[in-house]
Amino acid sequence: MREKENQRSKETSPPPVRDSESAKQRRRNEKNQLLKDIEDARQARQDQEKEREDLVKRAKQMQHKTTNRRNEARDMWKKKYFEEKKKTAPLEENSNRLQQELEALHKKLMNTLEGPKEKNAKFIDAQPSPKSNYIIQCTKIQHEIEDLQRRVENARMKLTAEMKLRAQAQIEMKGVRAEAMQNRLALKMARSSLDVERTDKVAPAAN
Repeated sequence: MREKENQRSKETSPPPVRDSESAKQRRRNEKNQLLKDIEDARQARQDQEKEREDLVKRAKQMQHKTTNRRNEARDMWKKKYFEEKKKTAPLEENSNRLQQELEALHKKLMNTLEGPKEKNAKFIDAQPSPKSNYIIQCTKIQHEIEDLQRRVENARMKLTAEMKLRAQAQIEMKGVRAEAMQNRLALKMARSSLDVERTDKVAPAAN
């Protein structure tokens, strides 16, 4: 009885639905399109990686050139500075010697104009004439003016040297900051490249 019922149910059940050729072709097309999209995405990622590597390489080259130029300029400036510094000591010594000679000549001239001051000198009560007093005062004032001019010139030279040192220090500080910024940029790009590589390695494992 049961066998008859099973036989009847098999005879009355509809045949299994088979995919049409168009449906199969549609699925094949979808699969091929998906594979193509994956390949395009992979190629785009590789192109981005190559572009990123090129940017990192260019940044390093620019950093290297900038560092070399800054070092060359700094070395050249230091070389000139120390060369001039070596010349300064003999010049200062010569200047001091000439200044001492000038002071001695000025003192001798003033003593000559003012007359003898010894106790046993003759004409001890004689006073210089108004013309001599005028010459003495003019000579003193001229000497003081020259001394002030010399001090001003020395101060100006020292100030100029300090300003050059300060300007050079500021240039070097800007260079160090620029180099630090380039290093941070290169480090950031390197980390980004490393993250992308890790993602590429994890993605196939997950698939």
